[in-house]
Amino acid sequence: MHATLVRTAVPMLLILTLGALGFAGEPPRPQAPSAPSIEGTYKLSSRKLPDGTVLKPPDIMGLLTYTKSHRNFNIVWKDATGKFHIPPDLVVTP
Repeated sequence: MHATLVRTAVPMLLILTLGALGFAGEPPRPQAPSAPSIEGTYKLSSRKLPDGTVLKPPDIMGLLTYTKSHRNFNIVWKDATGKFHIPPDLVVTP
């Protein structure tokens, strides 16, 4: 009985030990990449109109801010008379 126990236990222990050593040298698996963060403040550098005209500061100015819970977009440009115009009904879609 003792000999049978030794014949089955020793090979099992040997297999488990070799298996554990095999996994110990395995490099860590890479984690899934996280989504990029767009939080921050962005300054409008230019705007291209449908007719091809490019507006740059001081003719147009804008600032966009993203946080975890809010978005804020401010824009102002000069109208045909040279006065600054703030659009009252500007709609920004995500």
